[in-house]
Amino acid sequence: MKKLRQSRQLIFLNFKYMLPILIFLVSSFFLFNAFTSDGATKKHTVEAESARLIGGASKVADREASGGFLISLTRPDDGIRFAGLPASGKLAIRYSSSGVGLISVSVNNKPVQTLNIHSSGNLTGSFLNAITEVSIPANAMVTISLVSNDITVNVDKIIVGDNDLGLPPDIWNLPPLPRSGQPGQGSQVRRRPPGRRAERATGWRPCRGPWRTPR
Repeated sequence: MKKLRQSRQLIFLNFKYMLPILIFLVSSFFLFNAFTSDGATKKHTVEAESARLIGGASKVADREASGGFLISLTRPDDGIRFAGLPASGKLAIRYSSSGVGLISVSVNNKPVQTLNIHSSGNLTGSFLNAITEVSIPANAMVTISLVSNDITVNVDKIIVGDNDLGLPPDIWNLPPLPRSGQPGQGSQVRRRPPGRRAERATGWRPCRGPWRTPR
């Protein structure tokens, strides 16, 4: 009887000390799920075949495409138009291409950027991502159009969101380097040579010819 009582007390003590740890683990689990779900809501994917076709854009079947179809752009001004997009700061276009060229991005019918397109190796089953930072207001309309006249671009889908979209970096469309007015912080500062007043004050003299090439 005494041993049974001691074992019960030991179980009670273990439960007493383990309860805060269990509460911490469970709360951490739910908190982690909340953060990951919040991050997931910042990324929105739209299939190209759900967009409005512009010009001679056409639908092409591809079993490797995320939705089973691609939208083919073969001539300049062929394009696709997405409507009702959420507010975002970054856009990724998943595409396949037969060569090197350009596509344009417009937001609410206002041209925003021109993006570089490179060959993906095949027009079907092989894809690249053109990624750019662009300000997209809520319920915006985004239009993607072909600029070059000698390539074909097939669009699979777009991804809009903020921060990291979970994609490899796009080396063909790198963001511009930050510029600042301070020397040594990414800006190119051109300095004029000192005038004659500075020459007299500092003793600096420019080197003047004639120049001779050593033999």
